Amino acid sequence: LSNDGTSWDALDFANAERKPDDILSIETLGRDIYFIGENTTEVWTNTGGRFPFEPYTNGVLEIGCVSGNTTAKTASGIVFIAQTERGGLQVVGLSGTNYKKLSNTAIDYVLTGASFNNVSAFIFEQDSHIFYQLNLPDLNLSYVCDLALAVEYPEIAWHTSTTGSNEHISYVHAYFNKVHITGTRTFGNLHILDRGVYTDSGIEIIREAVARHMHVQRKRVRYDRFELEFEAGVGLLEGQGSNPIVMLD
Repeated sequence: LSNDGTSWDALDFANAERKPDDILSIETLGRDIYFIGENTTEVWTNTGGRFPFEPYTNGVLEIGCVSGNTTAKTASGIVFIAQTERGGLQVVGLSGTNYKKLSNTAIDYVLTGASFNNVSAFIFEQDSHIFYQLNLPDLNLSYVCDLALAVEYPEIAWHTSTTGSNEHISYVHAYFNKVHITGTRTFGNLHILDRGVYTDSGIEIIREAVARHMHVQRKRVRYDRFELEFEAGVGLLEGQGSNPIVMLD
């Protein structure tokens, strides 16, 4: 019986022998199991035999994981901060024995100087978009990636998220009873992700959009007209969200 440890054969074990390193995370996806090490990843699959798991023929990937706490799983793949023996960090999406880079150059640069002692990551779905949230408390910020955009447009798929001057308050996540529930790192409260609430546990949310610098042959460009298009609301009668203000700097 597979769930009865006393019935297992002493020879029913396997090793990651093709290019072994320390395993930092183990994830399952369908019939596949992923052993994500420091510099390599091995992909095994359930073949249904007496010893059910066997490695894919080309199932050794030359990428590992900087920390197991950065791994998060979607319905079709696994996302994590990858590293290799040659150095350099990047966020990748892994599916089967293939992977794609999801981060852009700016994200890679930040990760190179980051500390991953208190890092965490999770994936959540909202309004038909799947987001990967990476929390870096040592840098006092969080990064959020729209995975639908990241493969083709990594430059616009990412944005930073903070609560006040620190990383975003959502440190861990669970989806239960059709509700997104998150927990914090510094105190024991639970929160609900709700787009109808305009604070992070009472701390106002400031949304900022930064445009690229524009110039012509390194000379300033003068504009005599600026038009901002957005869907305007009426605000709330009282409390956070009342008398909303848009500012241009």
